[in-house]
Amino acid sequence: MRKSDVTISFDESGFKVINGKSKKVQINWSDIDSISVFKRDLITFDEICMELLTKSEKRIELNEEMTGWEELVKAMPEHLEGCVSIKDWFPEVTKESFETNKVFLFSRKTISH
Repeated sequence: MRKSDVTISFDESGFKVINGKSKKVQINWSDIDSISVFKRDLITFDEICMELLTKSEKRIELNEEMTGWEELVKAMPEHLEGCVSIKDWFPEVTKESFETNKVFLFSRKTISH
């Protein structure tokens, strides 16, 4: 495995993705509309990726090589009501090598208040 120079950090209001020292993306938990995870075939290994779609239709892709990935993934159900936990989605995404195995983790449309 290789580690990326991208760092993910989060708090009670949302999360940040920082690429080196220059590029930063900040998303509030309340702005996330949906989340899915999938595997990307990189020939010699698979990489687990996450796609987030915001209410403004901005797409953000994160992957397991980013520093802070594991902490973010474990904490997401605490910040997003109804979000599937890693213990439930990880076996589904990783069950077949070189297959996408897309799993939907969260959709704000399924939450009724």
